[in-house]
Amino acid sequence: MNRDPKFLYLQLRWFTRLRWVAGTTVAAIALLDHGWIRAYEHSEWLLDLGIGVLAYNAILWLLLHGIIGAVGKRMPLLLLAWAQLLLDLGSLTLLVLWNGGVHSPITGFFVFQMVFASLLLPRPMAYASAASAIALYAGGLTLTHRAPLSLHDQLLLGGQVVVIVVTVFLANHIMRGLR
Repeated sequence: MNRDPKFLYLQLRWFTRLRWVAGTTVAAIALLDHGWIRAYEHSEWLLDLGIGVLAYNAILWLLLHGIIGAVGKRMPLLLLAWAQLLLDLGSLTLLVLWNGGVHSPITGFFVFQMVFASLLLPRPMAYASAASAIALYAGGLTLTHRAPLSLHDQLLLGGQVVVIVVTVFLANHIMRGLR
């Protein structure tokens, strides 16, 4: 992780721009599905999630631009990075649960969040983000009665958990090497 607050600020701005695309994409897919495709049982949930992502991104954007005067202060930016990450992990967990649980093709997107965490946060916080992702994912599977029962699905979940942790390890190692 780069300790320069200006770097962190610029990265948060970039992730905020990416989130506009992600939220809009989820909302657009939900609208297309509701009107024509009809692949999802609850496309209205997807629409609500897309709108929710756009709404919390607007708040994060306002907070980030309000912190612009405090660019020299790292702590408010780290807190904002942590808030962004947790909100994104929660949204991603819902998408994964609504799209097949352990068999969801979206599960791989947890890797992106772990790379972002490794870029933005100190190493212990990046590993805490991995623990948070795993807890949200496993907790969501349990709460929605989608916990893996077969050995195949349990191994699949175990592999997904390992990928999340290893991604943080590798991204942190690469970042340290680049510095």
